[in-house]
Amino acid sequence: MVSREDDAAQQEGAGGIELQLLLRVAKRDEAAFATLYERIRKPVFAFIYRMVGNQALAEDLLADVLFQVWENAGQFRGESKALTWVFTIARNRVISQLRKKGHEQLDEDKMGEIVDPAPSPSTILSDLERQKIMLGLIERLNVEHREVLLLAYYQGMSLKEMSEVLDCSETTIKSRMFHARTKLRWHMERLGLAKDSLL
Repeated sequence: MVSREDDAAQQEGAGGIELQLLLRVAKRDEAAFATLYERIRKPVFAFIYRMVGNQALAEDLLADVLFQVWENAGQFRGESKALTWVFTIARNRVISQLRKKGHEQLDEDKMGEIVDPAPSPSTILSDLERQKIMLGLIERLNVEHREVLLLAYYQGMSLKEMSEVLDCSETTIKSRMFHARTKLRWHMERLGLAKDSLL
């Protein structure tokens, strides 16, 4: 029988470092937790922030997520990458917060009426400007569509990893990706932006 420590050693290239750290955190190793924190803080915060759109709230949720990682590291079963497990916790905290606050999404019809003060499409966009516009367009999507795009394009997760984080089938993920891209393309066309100018 292979132990979780042996499994972590085998997964070195596929998130094995985070797995090894998480296994040490399960044993209450504070140095391992500090190292894990430094490795996961930025991508997890970025995901949370892009989901809730509020820095103070994102910081509070990140603290909750990290506390849950510390408290529940011993419950990690090793059925996924350690980072996937952490993103699942983060996603669940975000969804819980959005439900609790009664977060309202913009109506799809009203989204198209939003006037974009950005420069004309003919203006050459820098990478930073392009990313800012793309994130602004992603924020217009509903939660399910926003989270799949953020996990796929900004966190680089595979279908399998997204399926684990979002607790749904890969087929559902594919469907959400299709609809998210379709709506994103619609928003880009409404703003007169060519698909190739941002993607």
